[in-house]
Amino acid sequence: MTVEEVSAAENNTLEENEVVSFDMDQNMTQTETYIDSNGEVETAIIESVITPSLLRTAIGSGTREYKITYQDKVTKTWFYIKCKKVGSTGEIQFAYGLKYKTVINKVDSYSCKRISSKKAQAEIRFSNIFMSFNGYYGVKVSGSKLIGYSD
Repeated sequence: MTVEEVSAAENNTLEENEVVSFDMDQNMTQTETYIDSNGEVETAIIESVITPSLLRTAIGSGTREYKITYQDKVTKTWFYIKCKKVGSTGEIQFAYGLKYKTVINKVDSYSCKRISSKKAQAEIRFSNIFMSFNGYYGVKVSGSKLIGYSD
């Protein structure tokens, strides 16, 4: 049995692989398929949670809710953020509601948090009979876009 431990030093140097981009002005669900650092095919989705139709078409200020989803063959992870859009940029107010479904792996721990006004991230510690590893899934604000990233 091989156990792969992730040290705190590695966590601080997390390489953010930007995998999906969502324009808050367009407000259209974005889905991207990509290959992660382990060579596995994954899907990333950013979508607006039910909002009034006027807010969907309006370009301007307001607090909006988004669902960020990452999925591969054995795991589906999703969480929500509240983001306040002011003019041409956004600010993450909080992240919450982390959920997951996994087929093979056991989840040892999980968390979802707002790291800064421009970034929110979920971390899940998985394990199975062969190894244990951390999964990082996040979203950051860049102007009027939400950029989804994973490790």
